[in-house]
Order: sequence, then structure tokens, then C-alpha cells
Amino acid sequence: MRVLARFMGKPSKTHLGLALGVLRYLAGTKELGLRELKMEGYSDSDWAGDPVTRRSTIGYGFLLGGAAISWNSQLQLRWRQNIRLQQQQFARLYGSGSFRSALRRDWDLDGLSGGA
Repeated sequence: MRVLARFMGKPSKTHLGLALGVLRYLAGTKELGLRELKMEGYSDSDWAGDPVTRRSTIGYGFLLGGAAISWNSQLQLRWRQNIRLQQQQFARLYGSGSFRSALRRDWDLDGLSGGA
């Protein structure tokens, strides 16, 4: 999905075909649901992984009951990105409780527990 999202500004027939494949997958698995309310969070980054621009990529994802509910991935615009800073930002997002509070409020979830 994150790779497809990079081409939203000027998609080709190839990108459309890949996006339709993702939609077919989602349509074929709609009977699958959340089974447990364990929340997990992950983050990762690379260093100058883009072979053309040498920019780094950082991403995070949250799972609830094993299903992805929130994620983000982006190329960094500055070359001086610090992995420790990225980890601290992720920890602040998850550790502040605001993300979990929003889930409880928006999805009416009581007893949500989990750790990073």
C-alpha cells in the first residue's frame, strides 16, 4: 500500500491493476475480523534506502487483535534524521495514551490493553 500511495499523483495502468488486486484481497477477506483486543505497535526506518535520492524511510504501524488499524510510511526530507529521535517520536505517540483513548472513544472499546 505504501508503495502504491507514492504513485497517487500520476498512476499508470500497472498501478491501477495492483490497487485492484489489493481491493480484491480485501473483498475476499472481509469475513475475517478482530479476535482479541491486544494492541501492538511497531516502527522501523532505513538509512538512505532510496537508491536515487538516498533519502531514508521511516514507518510505523499499530495492530489491534492482529489487524492493522493505523500505519504510516514516508520518505524523510532531511538527510540528518536521527533514528533515536524517530523512536522517541513513536514512543510519545503510543505512550501518551492519546492514540488508545481515541480508539476507545471512536470504537467504543472498553478494557483495551496492550503494550508496545
